[in-house]
Amino acid sequence: QVPMTTEAYLIADNHYRTHKYLHAIARGMPCLSYRWVNACVARDCLVPRHAYKLPAGMSLLNGEMYPLPDVRGKLLKGRSIMVYSKTKVSHEPGAVGFKTIWSPIVELLGATLVSDDCLTGCKSIDQLFVPNDFDILFTDASCPVEVVQKVEDAGKTVVGSEWLITSIIMAECLDFKAHTRFLYDSGLSLEKIKQEVKTVTNDDDEEQSAINSRLFERKWFTLTSAKKLGRAFNSHEMKQRII
Repeated sequence: QVPMTTEAYLIADNHYRTHKYLHAIARGMPCLSYRWVNACVARDCLVPRHAYKLPAGMSLLNGEMYPLPDVRGKLLKGRSIMVYSKTKVSHEPGAVGFKTIWSPIVELLGATLVSDDCLTGCKSIDQLFVPNDFDILFTDASCPVEVVQKVEDAGKTVVGSEWLITSIIMAECLDFKAHTRFLYDSGLSLEKIKQEVKTVTNDDDEEQSAINSRLFERKWFTLTSAKKLGRAFNSHEMKQRII
């Protein structure tokens, strides 16, 4: 709610992954330790804030701590993003929804925010028309699998909040496939498939076939993709990549 022209600071005891902290980073607001306030009071003047800057946060990809970015409004410049969620907002005081949290952050980062009317106004998957005015669907686990599939079939990318959080922290628009938690459901469906496939032995073709059929019925993967996934999870390379 603070005007962009107003000089403002976020004061905290540490870096956080909350939407308030991420919003401050996105708009270029200095995030400072509360010790800066204590120092100002003790000296009865505004002391230089550089030594009291908090970090942007720790990266999910490498575990390293990253400083606050020096620029704003460029991370998602040139991107067109649709923010969508079917998650119901709690009636508790202060509760906010997925779209309310992320839509302003996406715009602050330089992206063009595209309306999700094509999804909210669609009564069935057969009626869903995917427009060409966006390239990223930013959503959560509430998004139906059928919608995800249709959007991806239209050549769009579907990602979740972890992709944007990590991109903000690292001040870099990251590869969408850099981590399984960048998936729209934070990789929960992939983890479930992984656990099912791991229970199958290589010589148990009958059980493998049954699992592949269930995956197909759930519309997570085609039958062929499921078989490939089963082989991939038995490889050392895939075990290293899937965390």
